[in-house]
Amino acid sequence: MRIVTRLKLAAWVPALMALFIGFALLLSYETMKDSLEEGKAARQIMHGMNELNDFVRTYMHYREDRPKFQFLMLHESVTELLATIRFNSTEEQHILSGIRHNSESMKDAFLKLVSNYETPGSVANPALLIEAEERLGGRILTKARDVLSDALRLESVIHEEISTTQRRISVLVIFLIAATTFPLTVALIGMMRSINKSLAALRKGTEVIAGGNLSHRVGSAAQ
Repeated sequence: MRIVTRLKLAAWVPALMALFIGFALLLSYETMKDSLEEGKAARQIMHGMNELNDFVRTYMHYREDRPKFQFLMLHESVTELLATIRFNSTEEQHILSGIRHNSESMKDAFLKLVSNYETPGSVANPALLIEAEERLGGRILTKARDVLSDALRLESVIHEEISTTQRRISVLVIFLIAATTFPLTVALIGMMRSINKSLAALRKGTEVIAGGNLSHRVGSAAQ
């Protein structure tokens, strides 16, 4: 192989290495971006559940319309968020399904609690009414706690995915650098040997010509 060709190949190897690494980093960036969006959604769920808990407690204490409407509006917003979230892994989808179920159960219990407050005459025994209200309140808070627990678990899974992606990026970059640097080093060493050999032949030929053999061709054996 001619020296010029080898030099061209040596020049292309770093460019190809940069191209492969850039492509790998681009794919990893997209994966990281999706995971970060999922983590943001999990934190929004937790924030929404904390606010819903506050509205439930406020309504149970004051029995006013404002916290009731605030609960229903926020719950609708959280439900829309849960409907738009999409996850790739089976574990994440399972956790999300549990969050959706507990969220709907929380709303059903809250509406029953509101119904008991607004129509107390439907239960003849006041003691039973109080007991029913306490049970409903406890059920609402329990479901909210379950949602928060699932959201924390979901965020933990997403964080682990981000860490795994970062590790894969590091391993991939190291592998690509090693896979391209070694052949490039071997090629450069071979090229240097070839150049040194050519220079030695040129020097020897020059010496032969300087000795008076003008018919000698550089690079051929002395006559």
